[in-house]
Amino acid sequence: MNRTPLRSRRRIAGVGLALAVTAGSGAAVMASTPAGAREGRDASDRVIVCESGVVSQGDVDTSSAFAVRVAADTPVPAGCREG
Repeated sequence: MNRTPLRSRRRIAGVGLALAVTAGSGAAVMASTPAGAREGRDASDRVIVCESGVVSQGDVDTSSAFAVRVAADTPVPAGCREG
């Protein structure tokens, strides 16, 4: 059985929380932007993708990933990649 260690799960959860907070603060700023002032994708944005790897429980294998659009100067956390 190939199980993801608890430390790895905590790290991924921590990265997810950090990205969610970053994305949430960006959403708050965007929500205050006048309608039409920000159309489409900004050239200074990028997407960060974090993946859990495969977790096996019995005969079921699962994995997960999430992607967040962030400002171009946001550092990519360990275990994630620019997507």
